[in-house]
Amino acid sequence: MTFTTVLLLLSILLIGSPMPQTAPVQKIAINQSFDLKRGDRAQYEEERLEIEFVSVPEDSRCPQGEQCISAGNAKIELKLTQAQEKAASIELNTAREPGESVYHGFYIRLVSLTPYPGKGGLIKPSDYVATLSVSKSATDPNRE
Repeated sequence: MTFTTVLLLLSILLIGSPMPQTAPVQKIAINQSFDLKRGDRAQYEEERLEIEFVSVPEDSRCPQGEQCISAGNAKIELKLTQAQEKAASIELNTAREPGESVYHGFYIRLVSLTPYPGKGGLIKPSDYVATLSVSKSATDPNRE
């Protein structure tokens, strides 16, 4: 097989291969709560701020109907980017600090994380939904 033939076959494979599908970017508004599924992204277009819900590295919340010594905590990881700025990874908690963070003048807060654990049931990573809110800064008097 000649070099030209190999290049031609590779070109056909690349052209015929479907591009990986990514979830559409959800448009958000400042000072309004929004839901974001794990793996999805949201964008405040006016300021070119993008938030990606990366993972849930911890979920030790007490299952519904169980008696636990403590309520437990869930922690989420978000990836934040804005325009030409370097991306940042932050972790927010449901029952511990931090439950909020500031990134380039934006105040990001974890409002809630669903679903809540049930008796003996594991939550699939794809089932997690974080409710978040974003305001212009931690000192913004209009923040939620």
